[in-house]
Amino acid sequence: MKVWSKMRRAADQTFILLRPGGHAIFVTKRFVRDKAIIEFSQQWTQLCQACGFRLVHWHKAWLVEHNGIALTLDGGEVERKTERKSFFRRLYEGKNPHNAIDWEDVLCFQKPMGQ
Repeated sequence: MKVWSKMRRAADQTFILLRPGGHAIFVTKRFVRDKAIIEFSQQWTQLCQACGFRLVHWHKAWLVEHNGIALTLDGGEVERKTERKSFFRRLYEGKNPHNAIDWEDVLCFQKPMGQ
């Protein structure tokens, strides 16, 4: 695939430019293709490891903040939350709630010493 060859080249060039022991941080996110979630972060990790990087940390940066429950005027309860998502992502998730993407992955790699 043409896209993956370009991504491989970008990862290779990043690896070459880093000093030994240097770090590269990538922020990636899962995405939806044909109504199925694609685990892009895992694929990117495999690509970076094939280039010689070593995965040091894998963090989740949440796009949804849960702020508790609020009472409504009629005595009901409503969940309060803040979502940091694009308009189109919210629109899609309104139609397909099982395909929610609630976080980004922060992938921390290191170039091994001596390379």
